[in-house]
Amino acid sequence: MFYLPAFRRRLARVVALLGPSTPPPADLRAGNGHRAPDPASPCVRRRPVDASGHPAAPSTRLPALVHGGEQTWIPVVMDLRYDRADPLAVDFTFHGPTGALAQWRFSRDLLLAGLDQLVGQGEVMIWPSDEGPADSVLFLRLGLQERHALLAVRREPVHDWLGDTLAAVPLGDEMAGTDWDEEQRRILRTV
Repeated sequence: MFYLPAFRRRLARVVALLGPSTPPPADLRAGNGHRAPDPASPCVRRRPVDASGHPAAPSTRLPALVHGGEQTWIPVVMDLRYDRADPLAVDFTFHGPTGALAQWRFSRDLLLAGLDQLVGQGEVMIWPSDEGPADSVLFLRLGLQERHALLAVRREPVHDWLGDTLAAVPLGDEMAGTDWDEEQRRILRTV
């Protein structure tokens, strides 16, 4: 049976383990939850560019917690990577004290939607906590129902990293540079 007060106590413990957070900026847009930079601001964040002049594909490393049973949370490090060559996917690699534990690849759109609501089914489910924005945690359940891992990470750094991926390849432009004739030939060669 699920008890909300017990869950809130566990969530408070997860937030405390993840460490202090800064409150999110007030200028978050309601539509997709991403900041609209003020072009007049001298503090506009400059994103690195690659050799072609496009924004570089971002990667970042974040602390996270994996649920170890009952009220045990084990600290891990999570690498988030995005590759412009595979613009629809994001890669998460989890590292523990003994090295890489697991690597997952799933839809960038799924992660983007999971910032605001419960999404996914089967092996990947993502949802935010119901707490205030300053304490917001993002949960990821990865794996089959009987053998899954539950991870918790602060929502704001994931949100910022997704903003960087959207600067590198905006939504709707993921397939803009695709040579569909070559893709068709490649598929027919494998059949």
